[in-house]
Amino acid sequence: MQENQWPRNPVLTFWQSKRICSDNARDSAAGERLKESTGRRNIGVMDVITPFTPVASTIGGMLIGLSAVLLMLFNGRIAGISGILARIFPPYSGADAASAVAFVLGLMAAPLCYSAVIGGPVSQTVSANAVLMAIAGLLVGFGTVYGSGCTSGHGVCGLARLSRRSLIATVVFMAMGFATVFVMRHVIGG
Repeated sequence: MQENQWPRNPVLTFWQSKRICSDNARDSAAGERLKESTGRRNIGVMDVITPFTPVASTIGGMLIGLSAVLLMLFNGRIAGISGILARIFPPYSGADAASAVAFVLGLMAAPLCYSAVIGGPVSQTVSANAVLMAIAGLLVGFGTVYGSGCTSGHGVCGLARLSRRSLIATVVFMAMGFATVFVMRHVIGG
């Protein structure tokens, strides 16, 4: 097997690969188990096969839509996370910073509630490289300012209002997301 091919075992799930990666960091016997199951000794971030979760994704999308509708109904505000976050820091661009703080605290509490209900940790597949994450954060921040909003403001609320500007912004977001995944998985990662 060539070094840059996918593992022989296509059933290697996300959870198994995360466990093997963390085990591999702790002891060399885990590396041997990994080699037996995949034909390779090391698995990187790009080797994680993203699970197909249509039910969870649909429910999550419905909850996001519901929260956007409720925020508009009760507060008359668009659920654009970048705008909500901007209301927390000076210069205050909104009259009600307390509701913005409550919204952000709710975003941070959601994974904790999920973990409590499920009984396990929330797993993420983001890079552990702090420099890469800082650069990504700056690029997202620049894009948010330049695009006058974020994916939630344009993609959820703007499209629901049939905004042409939001449609263009969402197409650009998605195209850049597809390009980034392609480059990270097939050009840099493979």
